[in-house]
Amino acid sequence: MPFFLPCNMDLRGQEDEPGKAAHPFCYILPASISPAWSMPIASLLNRERVSTSERALDRQDALAAVADLLGQSGALEALLQREQMGSTAIGHGVAVPHGRIAGLKAPVGAFLRLPAPTQFGDQDVDLVFALLMPTDNPQLHLHALADIAALFSDDDVRERLRSAGDDAALFHLLAGDASP
Repeated sequence: MPFFLPCNMDLRGQEDEPGKAAHPFCYILPASISPAWSMPIASLLNRERVSTSERALDRQDALAAVADLLGQSGALEALLQREQMGSTAIGHGVAVPHGRIAGLKAPVGAFLRLPAPTQFGDQDVDLVFALLMPTDNPQLHLHALADIAALFSDDDVRERLRSAGDDAALFHLLAGDASP
């Protein structure tokens, strides 16, 4: 199933011009993504940025928790700014809050599994993959979002993430390790 990713870019990956109406959603069909642009999810994560929340969180608290995992100054503000434009829920209980931070040298990702679904817009979400990108490469930003959407489009991946026993198992699943 294709995903709709909300974004403030046109379909070529360029930022919308001031005063120009933003495209509310970028239609991403994971099978159409070129392997040349593929960004391994493992390159966005490390073990410390993958976690399971022990308590139920509302959307604001979930964004704050995943921003803490990202460990970057300005992360929460970037995620909140993007979320105010429209929900980053992409379906199947998954949200991909994302933003750009000036001076960031490389993309950074974090994953948070919630113990109970919370509302992102009008969707229940229990799997949150946050992404921060440098401001100087909007095309890379779109392709990273597409790769994340492709990962979460797999029913088996989502089920395995929901049933993983601990944070280490979550990390191994996200990093593509076959072991857990």
